[in-house]
Amino acid sequence: MNMEYFTKVGNVDGAEEIGFDGEIPPSFDAREEWRECDSIKYIRDQSNCGASWAISAASAMSDRLCIQTMGQIKVGVK
Repeated sequence: MNMEYFTKVGNVDGAEEIGFDGEIPPSFDAREEWRECDSIKYIRDQSNCGASWAISAASAMSDRLCIQTMGQIKVGVK
């Protein structure tokens, strides 16, 4: 690995804090919050697949796309 990259990153001492004035609910279920997005409730069996990173990334993106479009765009990962 080329260590020169790390000298170009800049200040990475800490993350910036983000304020939050709301209340955190005692429980949260994404399946209830976004009922129009069926893909959220599926648990994919990756078995011996070496591409779990790809399956999880595609699953997260399909769920986020459905949530953002309020169920208008549904991309299934099967």
